[in-house]
Amino acid sequence: LGASLEIATRGNTKLTPGSQVVIASTGLRADDDIVWMAQVRAAAPAGPRLASVLVDAALARGEPHEDLLAVVVRQHRS
Repeated sequence: LGASLEIATRGNTKLTPGSQVVIASTGLRADDDIVWMAQVRAAAPAGPRLASVLVDAALARGEPHEDLLAVVVRQHRS
């Protein structure tokens, strides 16, 4: 699980089969990269529901609901 937003803003990276890229609002991921990566790892088994699981978990923690956005880009297995 990758880099913070500041590092991963430009460039190209080849996705291996089965990999995922999570694009999340700052309201969803907050400021602590270590906590965020742990949350993504814990939710990763949700597969295609990953984005909604991350948003639901943030709502359950009491995060403000107006800025909770997640988009997951998946590289399908060949």
